[in-house]
Amino acid sequence: MNLFSIYGGCLQSDIPFPGLSAGSGCPTWRLVRMDGDAPSVTLSPLGEDHVDAGVSVRLSRHARGLRLTYDDTGSFDLEAGGARIAWYPGAAAALEAARLDVLGRVLPVALHEAGMLCLHGSAVEIHGSAVAFVAPKFHGKSTLARAVATAGGRVMSDDVVAVDPGPLPLVRPGVASVRLWRDAAEHVGDVSCTPADAYGKYIVRDTAHATSHQTPVRLDAIYVLTPVKAGADHAASRRLLDPLSATMALLPHNRLAPLLGGAEAAAVLDRVTRLLRHTPVYALSVVRDFDRLDDAACAIRDWHGSSATPARHTA
Repeated sequence: MNLFSIYGGCLQSDIPFPGLSAGSGCPTWRLVRMDGDAPSVTLSPLGEDHVDAGVSVRLSRHARGLRLTYDDTGSFDLEAGGARIAWYPGAAAALEAARLDVLGRVLPVALHEAGMLCLHGSAVEIHGSAVAFVAPKFHGKSTLARAVATAGGRVMSDDVVAVDPGPLPLVRPGVASVRLWRDAAEHVGDVSCTPADAYGKYIVRDTAHATSHQTPVRLDAIYVLTPVKAGADHAASRRLLDPLSATMALLPHNRLAPLLGGAEAAAVLDRVTRLLRHTPVYALSVVRDFDRLDDAACAIRDWHGSSATPARHTA
């Protein structure tokens, strides 16, 4: 039986996930690989998202739950509140792509059904608390998270930050490795003996924390990342956002925003509102320069030292 620890729960899966730690106990989710086509049901479309070049995914609701339909890997039916996941592979489904789909969208949909807020970003634990970096693709959030972990922390999750919004916001541990392009991977890790994956990225793991921790961690702050050109006075600077600005900044970074469409807008807004009652959100400017990345990482680490308190002005 394949049991894996992910997002603070246990995944029982018919397909292996070599990058995840072994799980134990009663499964939170059961992923079953099915034969044949997905059953014909009446679907109510919710939204659509772009996955990769020429590949899209669509989310629909049906009488028994939800269905995610990918152009390449097939369909995933989520039933019993997301606890049971039936995968109907497409004719050309690649196992590596299916794994990324499960971790990046399928399980986050199940978490959303359970009341979680899933942000598109990376999270790092520093001195027992978590900080999250959210941004669109190609903004360097995974690279920054790995650098901050090297400066004195550990990566909790990459690509998806699963947050229990209250009453005390907690980050659920996700994928603790990061996937980076070679130039970034070489700066924050040793990839000399690591082959690129099927998409040309390199997986960088935390050798200092070989065993992943699966206990949820209190969320100390969220940073909305904006890379800036070289020449700024500080490698990293932050500005506290007021509640309205913070809300407007976070909503686009819901990992499932394009898929959920407007149907779940009220639920997402409620979760963001509850989160912001206890968690500060900052606009974070980081110089986009590998030579200054370590300085930026150390600055962020120092903001969240064991005796640090949330700042109320630009740092």
